[in-house]
Amino acid sequence: MCRFEDFLVINRCFQCLGYNHRASECTNILSCYFCAGEHKSDTCSYRENQSRIYVQDVQELITTAAEKSIPLKKSGYHKVPWWSVELFCMRKQLNAARRRYQRTKNSVLREVYREIYFQIRIKYKFKLHESKMNSWKSFLADITVQNVWKKIYTYGMKTNFTKRIEISGIEVSSSNFTSSFEDTIDAVLRKSFPCDPISHDNSQHRVLRSDAELVYESDDDVPFSRTEIDCVIDNLSLNKSPIR
Repeated sequence: MCRFEDFLVINRCFQCLGYNHRASECTNILSCYFCAGEHKSDTCSYRENQSRIYVQDVQELITTAAEKSIPLKKSGYHKVPWWSVELFCMRKQLNAARRRYQRTKNSVLREVYREIYFQIRIKYKFKLHESKMNSWKSFLADITVQNVWKKIYTYGMKTNFTKRIEISGIEVSSSNFTSSFEDTIDAVLRKSFPCDPISHDNSQHRVLRSDAELVYESDDDVPFSRTEIDCVIDNLSLNKSPIR
């Protein structure tokens, strides 16, 4: 006859995870609680690996949600070729000196910090001017006969060409518009450079046309020397274009 206490006590083996016998009496294969592998439960790495996977999944979920909900801050600063890390550090130092000078209440210390601030500002302005001049000289030094417009195209126009917007049609006559990009370019060129037939010339135009067709027989001018070119570059003003 079964006793009531037998139903309350569960005989389970901690080696094979079986029932109705003890581990000391077990002849079965060793089995793990967590992964059912043939090793002890306290040496199982399944829990640790699973925890790492759960953490990675939660981290990826948070990162994905943040990227989709939080807009990325884009830098609105315009990069210039003459800017450097040294100028960046000097500007930070200048701003720190200015704040320290303006926030000081003591009149004696304020005067000392004021002198330090102006000294740093003079050095910063000199370094800034020197960096701009060296950058401009380096820009001119890279220009040769073979690549006169390469730098200008790279710095000024290449970005705009890659991000260009398709030009819409323009009106060429009454109620007629161009339908493609090529037609628009042809219409602009024809308008800017119209045909100039000889039959439309008056007496003054005929004289100018005949003079323009004459061969200019004269020796070439003396080429510029290296000294003259260097002198012109050194005297260039930063606020004026070279053409002026």
